[in-house]
Amino acid sequence: MQCTAPVVPRGISNPEKFISFDDLGDDSDEGEAAYSPGGTMVVFDSNFDGQPGIDGDLDIWLLLADGTRCNLIDDNADPHLDRFGAWAPDGMKIAFFSDRDDPNPVNPELGLYILDLTNLTVTTVLHPDDFEDDIVRIRACAPSWSPTDEVIAFEALPVGACGNVFQCPDVFTVSTDGLTLNRLTNDTMKSDGYPTYSPDGTMIAFDSNRTGTFGVYVMDADGDNQHAVLTPTNDGFPDWLPNPLDPSNPHLLFMSTRVVANTNVWMVDLDGNNLTQLTTSLSSDRYPAGSPDGQFVVFESSEDGDWDIYRIEL
Repeated sequence: MQCTAPVVPRGISNPEKFISFDDLGDDSDEGEAAYSPGGTMVVFDSNFDGQPGIDGDLDIWLLLADGTRCNLIDDNADPHLDRFGAWAPDGMKIAFFSDRDDPNPVNPELGLYILDLTNLTVTTVLHPDDFEDDIVRIRACAPSWSPTDEVIAFEALPVGACGNVFQCPDVFTVSTDGLTLNRLTNDTMKSDGYPTYSPDGTMIAFDSNRTGTFGVYVMDADGDNQHAVLTPTNDGFPDWLPNPLDPSNPHLLFMSTRVVANTNVWMVDLDGNNLTQLTTSLSSDRYPAGSPDGQFVVFESSEDGDWDIYRIEL
């Protein structure tokens, strides 16, 4: 494990730059952050390789409670793309996507893997060649680990779809032993993706352009009762945020271009009420994620020219 010095704590602003390597004189890209179940750590992606000004492949990093940043998969020893970390319910494992099992240097296919934080070993959940009768290709968008079951939700291009993983993915789940695959959406000519489990594991939020415009949808964890939370208005990449005032009506975070051409972070209640714009950046803010206590939202932004992770306190 390669670690850097702690980040000096900063006073909370709205929003504040939360994770970057600016303090080391580097303009690397950081993003796709997610809080641990206990809220004390944040997993994120970065192409920082320890040498300011020289960027490597994306790797899985961890921000510890004291501000230390640790590279969990060393790019020098393991020169592959590793990204989109998703926490196990116990906070001791992280699921992620990687191209480590595809030797093709041009447009390699991804697999799904689990990193054990107790010993930093990696096990395979889905090899790129698994379930070839069902899946053509996994798409590199965040997996989501069920808080109540040994199941991971993800998006992939199904067999028989339009042929483009970016245009026609569907939502699938796979057991963490890699033995059981289930397809939850079936829009062969539309896009259903970016699934994320609710805090209690009973629902999955996802984005879809099934009406022609991207919007945020929810469904039961088994795929039933699929419906839009809001009228689709170029909204996507949802995540859940617990609502301390009404636990039965959690918030949904998402990014949207509903006001301006660049993406900003928004929030809405599960019942579709209290739509709130959280960022008003003239750059791009994307991939929001909430803390388990409902107090913070992290997201990545190109505010300073490169991608850094920012935080909002609600």
